[in-house]
Amino acid sequence: MLPSPKVYLAGPDVFEPNAVERGEQLKALCTKHGLTGLFPLDNTIETAEPGSIAHAAAIRTANMMLISSCDAILADLTPFRGPSMDVGTAYEMGAGSALGKVVVGYTTDGGKPYFEKVSESHTVKRAADGHVRDERNMSVEEFGVKEGGGLVDNLMISCGMEKLCNSEDEGLAFIAELLKGKSKWQQYLQFEDKTSPFHYPDTLWTYDDGVLIFPSAEAQNYVLYDLSAGKKSNIDLETDKKIVRRIRLKDGVLVVEWCGHEPYHQLNENEMVYRHFATAYDVEYIRSGQSVIKFRNEWKIHFLGFPLNSQDRFFSAHTSTHYAIYTWQTNRSAWGEDEPIEALAIWDISLPSPYRPSEDPAGKASPSEDSEGARIIRRFSFANLDFYRIRQRSDPDFRCLELDENNVYVIVESHRWLVGQQATNNLPQLHHVKTTGIPFGTGPAWEDECGANGDSEISFCEKDSGTRCPSIAPCWRHEEFPYLTVTEVVDSAAGVVFSARHCFMLEAISLEITPKFDMNEPEHAISLRDDLWPQLLGKGKLCGDERFIIGENANQEITILHFDDRKLQRSGL
Repeated sequence: MLPSPKVYLAGPDVFEPNAVERGEQLKALCTKHGLTGLFPLDNTIETAEPGSIAHAAAIRTANMMLISSCDAILADLTPFRGPSMDVGTAYEMGAGSALGKVVVGYTTDGGKPYFEKVSESHTVKRAADGHVRDERNMSVEEFGVKEGGGLVDNLMISCGMEKLCNSEDEGLAFIAELLKGKSKWQQYLQFEDKTSPFHYPDTLWTYDDGVLIFPSAEAQNYVLYDLSAGKKSNIDLETDKKIVRRIRLKDGVLVVEWCGHEPYHQLNENEMVYRHFATAYDVEYIRSGQSVIKFRNEWKIHFLGFPLNSQDRFFSAHTSTHYAIYTWQTNRSAWGEDEPIEALAIWDISLPSPYRPSEDPAGKASPSEDSEGARIIRRFSFANLDFYRIRQRSDPDFRCLELDENNVYVIVESHRWLVGQQATNNLPQLHHVKTTGIPFGTGPAWEDECGANGDSEISFCEKDSGTRCPSIAPCWRHEEFPYLTVTEVVDSAAGVVFSARHCFMLEAISLEITPKFDMNEPEHAISLRDDLWPQLLGKGKLCGDERFIIGENANQEITILHFDDRKLQRSGL
């Protein structure tokens, strides 16, 4: 079975006349997002007389057991019997936070500030001491009001959750992204009153060279789908022991980044740390035409681990022989240091080993550095990151990592319409991309960048747009500026390029067919049907070749578009 992260559904819904039906609705929403919902009324209390104090205590104990077993809490902060939220739900949020659970809130009143809600139900006025006070002369919190908004409830509630959402669906989508992938940078594109994504969350599926691997809702397992042979087979990634954070197939090697269901230790009074690992599998073909996976090795990707939150991020890449990871973490120093903690490391993962550090927490059986298995070949300190000019600090422009046989590449990107909490104030004239190549060992670094010259003719990009290489800045991203190329599929051997571009509300997927001897000049270009964008670009990712392209829609269904007589197919995650 493929376990799903568990979410405790906290809120005053339990007091509704149709509370059981309401719980089933919320759990169905959880299933939609690949989560398992835990509703308080799932408990059966038979040990105490209904309505007694013993019955109340038994309900609390049962709910606390559900909270202890979950991975996240979704809490309804809508005002209940007053200007504030349900007090029982507030208690459950605090309990979950103390246990290191991810806590996300939502409200159905439009996020009205707490100050405004108190003012509607009480007589408040500005006192001589400058504080707003109610009829009992108690001060009323105004946090955030001067900033044009305001906290939706008491500061311990409003500041004690990962995010406040406008609906249950939005909250569950955020939890699913957080627990089953990595949170993207808090950046987006804005022009006047229009906005559009600049970053997309990771997909839960991966594709390379005709093989698709995805978590199947139908099979309740990970499935390997050989599109060329048309054959599917279940694969065992031991997901009963893991929360899968990222999955990636490249060069015949599947790398699964994951953490355990239980926290490893307490980082501070509010956060728990989860040990994170990467497991590599070789994808092999057997005589029957089936594809199978074979365990290669496993390694710990961070010496301490990560909390499950929306602040700490890690990005990675791999080839058949190497793995690289960049980490960006909030600085939790008690001494007032603000700069995030950053690190870059490279592993050699070419040699197999049966050793699994996840089964050896104390490291007593850890092999020596010279033995087989994954081993670190280079670490980058703060000074190294500064030297190569790739340290991100608090306004990151980092996009991704890439690798070749001898180098790691850091790709950064910025845009003139970029806004958001983590957007830099130093924006380019139009659109800027840059790649920095650093050798695994000793040797010179490489830089290549592209952006507007800012002259009177707004000359932009004069590079060969047909070049696709980690050492070359990804100019294809701004090939049709002001359109932004979200993703593309390049089949050089067939002379085919699929491009998905958007400019706020304008979206287009195009197909270019070029002569095989010259990938620079399109011989023929067409636009695909407009209705294919929502069917393929729900996560901003396309894969495939001249025979088919693969994407995901907003319902977490994989869409496979064939360029032959087969019909459009979907597979639910």
